[in-house]
Amino acid sequence: MRKDILGFVVIVVLGAALTLVHWVLVVIAGILGGYLIEDIKKSALLGFVGGILAWLLLISRFAISSHFGAVLSFINTVAGLPALPLILVIGGILSLLGALIGATGKKAFTQ
Repeated sequence: MRKDILGFVVIVVLGAALTLVHWVLVVIAGILGGYLIEDIKKSALLGFVGGILAWLLLISRFAISSHFGAVLSFINTVAGLPALPLILVIGGILSLLGALIGATGKKAFTQ
């Protein structure tokens, strides 16, 4: 249970920190978190939720900006989907994939 919580915290904190460098690096946080969590189902769920929370932490900083609404409306126009949920789901999916890689890699190398 402690490893699950630690893995989730790693995904959220490290994911938010690495996303400041480049948005794709949230996968690395997912890999490390999934390696700590070990269970594939738990790592998938916690990786997805952790990725959403990591990106939500970053987006909440820009939510008070005057340009935030313009960016969301631009994404909405281009994608044809609501922008904020789309952005959060992308972060969750990237982290989920990283967590699955980490958990599967741990199982593959320990057996």
